[in-house]
Amino acid sequence: MNEEVDPTSIDADNLVLDYGTVTGASPAGPNIVRYSVDGLVPEGNVTYRLIRGAVTDVYGNPSSAYVGEFHIDDPRIQRYASADVPVAIPDLGTAVSTLTIPSSVLVADLDVELDISHTYDGDLAAVLVSPGGTRVTLFSDVGNGGDDFTDTFLDDEAPTAVSAAYAPFTGRYQPA
Repeated sequence: MNEEVDPTSIDADNLVLDYGTVTGASPAGPNIVRYSVDGLVPEGNVTYRLIRGAVTDVYGNPSSAYVGEFHIDDPRIQRYASADVPVAIPDLGTAVSTLTIPSSVLVADLDVELDISHTYDGDLAAVLVSPGGTRVTLFSDVGNGGDDFTDTFLDDEAPTAVSAAYAPFTGRYQPA
């Protein structure tokens, strides 16, 4: 938009986020709209979409649709990656990947990121096993026959349960 934005066309509903909520919108200059958001992830990518025609200029010309993304990176979050991936998934077998945390840490929140290429996600189950043998099932029999987990985060604070979603899985889901 090259002309001044019509302030009466500015609304929080003009912008859609894949994670979080737009709580407000206001003009921040002649060609700038400021959106307030809440409920964002502490870390990860957030995709946003401006709805076509939602914002108009002072002459009534509609805005174009726009899709963008921003990344949130909280420096207080520690990341650990498994050193033994990728691992082949055998038919009717078990694949194991071990993640070693180099020091004793107090865990306040745990999110698991997965990238799994598989032709039938309903055959899969993911289980975390602690050094003491405690087992936590992240998911089992999900995906309705679809394929793959790509940039998939299992996060107990996510808005959608993995069991209620469909493959391919991308984004954040509550584990089982």
